[in-house]
Amino acid sequence: FKYYVAALDDGGYGVNIADPYSSDFDVISNPELSKIKPKADDTYKIYGELSGEINTLITSKNGKLLTCEGYVPEVYLMSDQILEDNTEETDTGIDFSQTSDVTGTNGLYYTNDENDNISYYFRGNVENNYVKFGKDSDGNDILWRIVRINEDGSYRIITQESVGKSDFNLSANDNAYVGYMYGATGQSGDNGYNLTHSNDNPSTIKTYLDNWYANKTNLPTLQDKYIEDAGFCNDRSISSGLGYGKEVTNYLAFDRMGTDDPDPQFACPNPNNDLFTLDSSKGNGKLRYPVGLITKDEVIYAGGRVQKVSGYLNNGQYSFWTMTPSKFLNVNGGIAMVYVGDKNNTSASRVDNSFEVRPVINLKKTVKLSNELPDGCDKLDGTKDCPYIIKTN
Repeated sequence: FKYYVAALDDGGYGVNIADPYSSDFDVISNPELSKIKPKADDTYKIYGELSGEINTLITSKNGKLLTCEGYVPEVYLMSDQILEDNTEETDTGIDFSQTSDVTGTNGLYYTNDENDNISYYFRGNVENNYVKFGKDSDGNDILWRIVRINEDGSYRIITQESVGKSDFNLSANDNAYVGYMYGATGQSGDNGYNLTHSNDNPSTIKTYLDNWYANKTNLPTLQDKYIEDAGFCNDRSISSGLGYGKEVTNYLAFDRMGTDDPDPQFACPNPNNDLFTLDSSKGNGKLRYPVGLITKDEVIYAGGRVQKVSGYLNNGQYSFWTMTPSKFLNVNGGIAMVYVGDKNNTSASRVDNSFEVRPVINLKKTVKLSNELPDGCDKLDGTKDCPYIIKTN
């Protein structure tokens, strides 16, 4: 909850501070304090200190603290509650070549991109990043885990459980098939890469996710108000090779995820083609529904390494698809490979294998938490029994 504090001077004049971290003042409308109004010179006498956490709803009148009766507190933005429940730390000292189990890095961390935008992310064996949002076709609540707070303030969340199994694509014999969408196969020449990786055909897993979202959940009814079009990166940038036909190719993430010194990133190197969005001004505009997959970079940030998933993403299932291409090998007719999240020692798989599917969506930064608490919960604290529940009414 966010609480209101009224500060008055000796004459009964004062101001309601709606948010202790904001300078946006608003006059309180409590009848008990009908005399409260700004003075002409905008000066106020504050009784006591307004610092630290404010955990009771109070008003100040002539130096005396009074309880304000009959007021229903405003609910927190989810980001307020997350940052209140966690002590965020910088990730500058994290060794990403090791899992969070080895390094003991568990909690909420933050990183800055090249434009100094901050992303917060959960790492390791955290147990307070559960979110309940939406329902499946049977009317059951969908349980998610918060992956991170994106640079734009939206929240990237992944389902706690798999929603089934799928191939990434039905064939692996061309570079095209590392794509969440793909273009023409068998290409060569100067325009071969662009034709191969144009977004003309949906992958098998995109079709699977679209069907789940549209027909097996109520998420479309919540989309406009609560789901953000933040995009999903299918990074097909090349580190070596040509990236078309059966040409041996290493995609950029193959170098970025090196086991000796991985360098994960949240940024999408080629957003115009590889950031899948609804709105073409934000990315490629090729999505029908705002649902996708986690990236391998996010798996490493969350506590894993290139060959192993760890921390809260390890839900006991064998492995699940990410959205990040790895490489193409010209053996056995051709093998297009995409990274997976695996609890054992698999880093990437050929795309015509079948693995678990864990959908990812982005919630708007404006979502608030419900003020209806489950039985046995004193507050919504992000734990499995008292998850953050998004207010949708």
